Amino acid sequence: MKTIVVRSGEGLRVDAEVRDQALIFDEPEEQNGTNLGPTPVEGVLASLGGCTAITLRLYADRKGWPLGKVAIKVTGEPPVAGDKTGQWSITQHVHLEGDLDEEQHARLMDIAGRCPVHRMLEHGAAFTETAWDGEA
Repeated sequence: MKTIVVRSGEGLRVDAEVRDQALIFDEPEEQNGTNLGPTPVEGVLASLGGCTAITLRLYADRKGWPLGKVAIKVTGEPPVAGDKTGQWSITQHVHLEGDLDEEQHARLMDIAGRCPVHRMLEHGAAFTETAWDGEA
């Protein structure tokens, strides 16, 4: 089980505790934030890109493939007005460096869609909201 604790800060800033790491989420100044960190949506998109890059690295290393640098560009478009599904459109652009043959490159592109965050976003998650006393 993964547990993250998020607490509101000043204005729209929120502080997240992740293991022994601290993250800040905020909104841009034009949205009445202080621009001290990415927005929550940007955090999700960054998590997808990070998860994909890590998954590709682990897979290539396990196979002994000559994967060099990996670059992931993730774009997210909110649902269009009137779309009752509320579904975002996410595109992930994957750049692979290294002396990979066509088969290795194709397999890695397939693996890019199999990281845990990609699967969570693609298949959804069951949500439950409960009251919490705030004690961590």
